[in-house]
Amino acid sequence: LSTNLAGLLDGTAGDLALFLRQTSRNLKQLALQALDALLLAPSTCLSASVCAVVAQEAAGLLTDGDLHLAQLTLSLLHSLLLKAEATHQQAVAAEPVRGHVYPRMLQLARSPLLSGQALQAKLRLFQSLTRTLTASGAAQQNFFNEVIADLYGSSPSASVSKHGLSNLSKCIAAVCLCDCIAAPLREQFLLRLVADVEANSESTQQLALLSLGEVGQHSPLLWRVVRAGSGQDLQELLLQCFLSAKLSDDVKQAAAYCLGHVAAGSMDTFLPAILQALPHGKQPQQKEALSQQEQQQQYLLLAALRDAISVHAACERDFHLHAPAVLPVLLEQCEEGAGEAAEESVKNIVAECLGLLTSMPGMAADVIPTLLALTQPAAGQRGGGKIVANTLKVALARPQSPAAEPLAAVMGQFLPLLENSDLEVKRAALLMVNTAIHHNPSVVAAFLSRPITPVLLETLRVKMERVVDLGPFKHKVDDNLPLRKVALTCVESVLDSPLLQIDAEAVMAVMPTALADKEDIKLQAHQVLVKLAQYGPAAVAAGLDSLIDPLDRTAMKKLPTQTPPAGSNADNNAMQSHTNAPEHERALELVRSAVKVIATLNRITADAGAAGISVRWQEFVKKVKLSELTASHFQLAVEADRKTLIDSSAY
Repeated sequence: LSTNLAGLLDGTAGDLALFLRQTSRNLKQLALQALDALLLAPSTCLSASVCAVVAQEAAGLLTDGDLHLAQLTLSLLHSLLLKAEATHQQAVAAEPVRGHVYPRMLQLARSPLLSGQALQAKLRLFQSLTRTLTASGAAQQNFFNEVIADLYGSSPSASVSKHGLSNLSKCIAAVCLCDCIAAPLREQFLLRLVADVEANSESTQQLALLSLGEVGQHSPLLWRVVRAGSGQDLQELLLQCFLSAKLSDDVKQAAAYCLGHVAAGSMDTFLPAILQALPHGKQPQQKEALSQQEQQQQYLLLAALRDAISVHAACERDFHLHAPAVLPVLLEQCEEGAGEAAEESVKNIVAECLGLLTSMPGMAADVIPTLLALTQPAAGQRGGGKIVANTLKVALARPQSPAAEPLAAVMGQFLPLLENSDLEVKRAALLMVNTAIHHNPSVVAAFLSRPITPVLLETLRVKMERVVDLGPFKHKVDDNLPLRKVALTCVESVLDSPLLQIDAEAVMAVMPTALADKEDIKLQAHQVLVKLAQYGPAAVAAGLDSLIDPLDRTAMKKLPTQTPPAGSNADNNAMQSHTNAPEHERALELVRSAVKVIATLNRITADAGAAGISVRWQEFVKKVKLSELTASHFQLAVEADRKTLIDSSAY
């Protein structure tokens, strides 16, 4: 509507703002949304009273205790400043926002919890506040120096966490890149950042490097500014950080972040330097002989390359011109010698780079043939299979990924990785399938009935136990346990997906085995069983008898004692009781979970009208209801299940 709501804004803004003091979260949320809508609606002017009351009451919600409310508050204040700018009333909004909101913004900027949409709203507010205060008559240089001093300071506190420093650097870049800031002021500050790369304070070095990176990804000519102002070569300065023995790992990682993001803003200048510094063109023996320092440099360079690719992927920039130079260097890390000698972290970061490249629009066709080549037996023996699986996991982690359609056409050629004899490769392939089920189910939909489901169910049946001799005692290890966990997670993900189907009877056939497995598998199997009953109640009802024995052993298991019996050894017993307290809690959690499954299965199969529920199952449920060990747990489970049903029916 084009109705002028100026009168309504003046009359109701104060009342709505006062709602922000109430304890009800829903009321605060609705009040923020209503105020935002009023400010965005057409109106002739903003009154000083509206600006004052909105700024004063909203400022109290700028905390990291509730990031959703903080995001709504930041969006509201951004709308307030936009309205002031549109109606040329910056002076009206400047004073209350600077007085009430600005101090809270500085506190929130250092929070390690700030992320996602709340962080983006925070950056927009910093830029709009900078424009408003500059246009309201404040001296541009004085304000810029003030806000930079508040955010950057002469020496950032060492108590600020790594993520807090990252958030600070993003806020600094938002102010520094604001179009209302004169170029000389910006360049002077950038030269200060370059100088602080060699500061004595580790937190100052990190913040300087992170800030340079955030500015550099949006400023293609940053390196020229640095060279003209300080005479230093920025890329040489950053590469020297990798080799310095005096710098900590955190500072070196910040330097890699800076190099990658600056490279994203000026690929033609920085990408060749990164690729040239990476070890390539060497014989396998030379790669295996890399020193620890060279291996660390290799990892940092790959991290910088990953960040440059990540910025291109996030901003949907074209990468086709750079792919011919990047792909061969990445693939060389998978070759014999490099693949076996490289650390696991290097392989993982190579997979991240390849996955990001695959996920870019139009890039999958360039990368897929290379990935297929790496799945061949000769390549798989060199660790290529795991890199391929991790690459596909990264490429499919983005919902509606541009790589989904081309990967769906060739996914059948990657799925043999699920049956690889190397357990690490097989686990990586299972994780890739789970990611696809979650975010891009169309990629695996055609292969779910075969070969994916048979592999999942067979994995749940297999145990690979071996005895490890630890000297004084022996320890039994099951190498297939991590794979069973992932396989069960895949089954649960399919049951959660409305777009995929699975054979409920086949899954039901392996549930008794899962229910008799290790504790972690049991707890996970309980959740899967409840979802399976909702998905296919008839299949579950037909197999209820097979569940009785494993559920009975779990639900009726005697818990470890917590109170020492009376006697002469009371002190020793008390010590043993204290030691067994965590074990008691784990056992109690398992009993509650099993009883909850029994109660839920009993209700679902009864509600579904499943025919032929056995007398044995009914007697088992009756036993659980009446047993002293489980009666109270069963009653609580029934009440919780009933409450869940009522809450779900309300929606």
